[in-house]
Parts: sequence; C-alpha cells; structure tokens
Amino acid sequence: MRDHIAPALFGLGLTRSDITIVRRRAAAGEGLLEGIPVRDWHALAPQYGLVLNCVCQHNLVETQTRALRLFPGAMHFCDTPIFFKFIQLPATLGLARSSNLYSLEDWPFMPNLPPIFGLCRKAADDYHLRFEHIGIPTHFFSVARSVAAIGRRRRIRLVIRRRNITTDLALGGQARCVLVKPEEDMCAKISCWANGQLIEDFYELRSATEAVFHPEVVSRVLDGVRLRYFLGAHCLREVLIPAEVAARFHGRTDRRAAHDLDKIAGLMDVLGSALAGQPAAYAYSDSVHDAVAARLEARARFAWAFPAPYRGDHRPPMSYLQHASE
Repeated sequence: MRDHIAPALFGLGLTRSDITIVRRRAAAGEGLLEGIPVRDWHALAPQYGLVLNCVCQHNLVETQTRALRLFPGAMHFCDTPIFFKFIQLPATLGLARSSNLYSLEDWPFMPNLPPIFGLCRKAADDYHLRFEHIGIPTHFFSVARSVAAIGRRRRIRLVIRRRNITTDLALGGQARCVLVKPEEDMCAKISCWANGQLIEDFYELRSATEAVFHPEVVSRVLDGVRLRYFLGAHCLREVLIPAEVAARFHGRTDRRAAHDLDKIAGLMDVLGSALAGQPAAYAYSDSVHDAVAARLEARARFAWAFPAPYRGDHRPPMSYLQHASE
C-alpha cells in the first residue's frame, strides 16, 4: 500500500481524505500513509466506489469474500497471488464469477514493457522473452499469458522448472518466456529476442543530466516530477509523479527504485481506468489460473497453463498490447 498503491492514487489526483485504510487495529498510518483515515470493518461508510484488497496472502480470499458482500456495487481489485492454499481454490473460483472483481496485477501494464510486447507481436510464434527478476511467479505468468494472447493466439502453455529457471512454452510454436531468479536486485533485467531484433531493460533510472541512450535499451529518466520512458532516444511515454513521491526517488539509481516506479505508473493506468468507469485491468480469473500454475510448478516442477475463457470484461489486457504495436 505505502510503496505502490498510495503513490498511484495520489498520482491520479486523489487526496488523503478521498482514501480510507481498513485495518483490524486502527493504528495511524506512517510516511506516505500519514493523514489517511484508518477504520475497522465496523466503522466504514455505507458505500465506496473502489475497493482494493491488499492484505497478506493468507487472508486474501476471506477478505475478498467479505468486501464483495459489504460493497456489492463497488469495483473490486484483489492483490496477487489471489489465494494461499489449494483448499481455498473452490472459494476463489466462486469469486471469479463476480463481474465487478478484477486482479490488482500490474506487470502487464508497466510502461517499460510495451516495446517488448510490440516486438513479440511481430513474431508471435517465435520469440524468446527472458526475465531475470525477483518477485513472485504469478507476476511472470501474467506477462507470459498477456504475450501469448497477442493476436488472439490462445494456446495451451507448458510450464517447466529446472532449479531456478522457469520456462513458459506456448505449444505449437517456438515462443517462450523464461524466468531466472537473480542472486540480487542489481542483476535484474529483461531481454527479448525476436525477428532478429533485441530489446533489453536493465532497470536503469537516471536524472536528465545523466541520461544515456542505446537503440536497443529501455531506460527511464526522472526529471523533477516527470518520469519518461525511452527506447533508445525515442520517448515512449511520460508520466507525472506527485512531488512528494518523486522526492523519494531522486538520487537513487538502484534497480529496485526503477521497478517501484514502473509499478506505480502501471497502477495509475489500471486504477485510473477503473475510476473512469472503464476498467482496463487484468482479469481475476486469469490471476487464478496463474496462481494455480505457479503452485503446481513449484511442487511438481511442471504444469499446464490453460487460457482462461473470455467472459464479459474479463479479458487479457489487450488494449496495451495493441497500443504497443502501433
């Protein structure tokens, strides 16, 4: 909440009085959360437009069930990994039938990925997308699922893990996504090879005076409150970050800082679309499938990743994927 969601909400123009934090123990927030009203479940207003479930993974299913019951007219978002134990899967599948419930998965919407998605679109049956990244596997599977959905290709995927390497292979072609867990944050990077072209992202965050551009590298420049994304010297996008949030990143060059800014910008897109009444979000049902695949490959070292059916607004985030190819 403090590192990503609150900054994203502030970036959308919300004030602290527009937000309510729900906790069992109504302790005051600290840092960026200071000044946001804190309530327990019994002291909430009768109606909210947007409800975000960001509790620990042990309580995600229980909290989501309660939130949907208390606020049936709200738009709901549930954090990943969606559920904690397989015994919760039946309840999770029941929640997936809710038309107003979405996943809070932000990886497919992060501003550093559209040029990579665009490259995968050009060679949808033969690309090699490699993540050397920390984080839970469901994040990786959300990107693998989104890339596999490019061009409406809805193939079954085979997931295989060997030691610290997880491979998501789309059957019927040479397309694959690979996850390698690095030994430390400073080794994190993303690379994609397709159609004889290479694009890499080393999670570089620089100031305007330190910017260095390479035609095959995605980079970030933080200039005051302006966060700009580049592929080579071409500016892909500019995001305005609230001053109090941007101040926390000035002078930082570590890759964790770059990733945190990516998540904030991605959540601004997801939550902004929801506040506008037209959610462009990752489907809750898809996150359920990703969580199942992650648990199966962790236990059995392989799993089948089936495409989730399209149903109403529950679609892969195709809007971003299509935009990346334009």
